[in-house]
Amino acid sequence: MLKKISTFILITLLNINFSLGQTTGSGSISGDVFDEGVKAPIEYANIILFNSKDSSQVTGTITNKEGKFLLKDIPVGKFYLYVQFIGYEKKTIGNILISNSQKNIELGNLFIKVSAITLEHVTVQGNRSPITYQIDKKVIDVSQMATTISGNAADVLENVPSVSVDIEGNVSLRGSTNFTVLIDNRPSVMEAQDALQQIAASSIETMEIITNPSSKYDPEGNAGIINIKLKKNKPRIKRGCKFKCRYQ
Repeated sequence: MLKKISTFILITLLNINFSLGQTTGSGSISGDVFDEGVKAPIEYANIILFNSKDSSQVTGTITNKEGKFLLKDIPVGKFYLYVQFIGYEKKTIGNILISNSQKNIELGNLFIKVSAITLEHVTVQGNRSPITYQIDKKVIDVSQMATTISGNAADVLENVPSVSVDIEGNVSLRGSTNFTVLIDNRPSVMEAQDALQQIAASSIETMEIITNPSSKYDPEGNAGIINIKLKKNKPRIKRGCKFKCRYQ
């Protein structure tokens, strides 16, 4: 009787050891990852191993600077593997079998493709700055200032460096109201403030801010010159018009 019990225990232990040998194991999977186009190794590519039975993740690693990877301590079983890297198509390696007779799997060179994204059209647009700087003046392109096109000349000047406009629309140039207004390079018949508030922005092509005028402008005592250049179909001032007249 004792002999039979001993034989049963021995057979049971052998079965347990055989079962553990079938399911635990200690296999490995290795390989090298390359760019398919230039055949260069890819560093930091992600290697992820999944169990084929339930798609659960088993382990993972990344490639080294030579593109090599090694997954260790893989149990006996059937697996599939993902190779992926930013900007590349994901590559799947299936039917990887780790068994007691074949524990170490060498996948060799694995090539992955660069992801290609096709764009129909790419349009690059840019707008020129409304203010350009020349040696002796600032030039304002009024057509580029859409927010002020419905206002007057004073409104155009609100966001121009060295020019300030108060709440009542009075303009000062470099902190002074003592400046000259020209219309198409000619002195205005109106006072400077009146001209700036009465000329519609929509009729102006450009405005020039001259803070260091040459002697031809006779700038003595002035903070500078604001030269308003009207569009080609600009309105005209009625002859004989006095200071408070408007453009017609």
